[in-house]
Amino acid sequence: MSCWYAPWLGGGAEKKAGLLLAAGLPLAAYVAVWSLLRRAPRGLRLPAEVWLVSTALAGRDLSDAARRVERGLDHCLAEGRREVSMIVGRDTAEMTEDEVVRATIETVAENTGDGVVSPMLYAALGGAPLALAFKAVSTLDSMVGYQDDRYRHFGRASARLDDLANLAPARLTGVLATVAAGRGPGAVSRWWEERRHHPSPNAGLVEASFAQALRVQLGGAARYGGVLHPRPSVGREYRAPRRADIERAIRLSERVGALGLGAAVTALVSAVVFGAGRRRS
Repeated sequence: MSCWYAPWLGGGAEKKAGLLLAAGLPLAAYVAVWSLLRRAPRGLRLPAEVWLVSTALAGRDLSDAARRVERGLDHCLAEGRREVSMIVGRDTAEMTEDEVVRATIETVAENTGDGVVSPMLYAALGGAPLALAFKAVSTLDSMVGYQDDRYRHFGRASARLDDLANLAPARLTGVLATVAAGRGPGAVSRWWEERRHHPSPNAGLVEASFAQALRVQLGGAARYGGVLHPRPSVGREYRAPRRADIERAIRLSERVGALGLGAAVTALVSAVVFGAGRRRS
């Protein structure tokens, strides 16, 4: 990635280079996967596409990491801090156990949106090429989409594109989390209202929907790079999360993924049946 990054050119040139990267890499991923599938033998195309889509899904890895945090806390707080530092970007050295648990659940929630529902939705809309193009967008955001001095200009386009790409999937994740937890319209109203407490247009909504689904309090202040960033909590009417709520969050994430997969398969089958019916008529 360093070959694209040229801070010595100045802010304007960095923005242009970042825009070129943000547009070029997802497009290249789409074209490469589309070409690969087009050239594959007919009998291998479907298995290859299913495998490629599976590489874009990140649910299992995050669930395993979250469980390692829980097991670490069972041993000692220092071990829990060490494990959670592997999956969050915030400072962890001075976290209390409640903060470790909260950070883990928030990460599970966010990953459910951008690591499970988003690629699943794009796969339903455009197969493996679109799912892998989305994965490229998400990867760029995680690599250069930071609001710090190094990437403030260069990573801006990647961060904005990631926000845009996750806009619809995040809202779908919120609905699926509500349905999976058996909550009613009141929960939807609450997380829709509380989504504004987070600087991200998508992460805040997903966190708030998980807070309502699990009936725990999430959000609040977090420290990044030694600086405390205050933020209102979501689900303030509920209790603080406990260690056992990590497993509850993982199970909720799995149910959301299952519902999303069911909806995607139903949509694809309906499209095939509808298309076949139109051709016969």
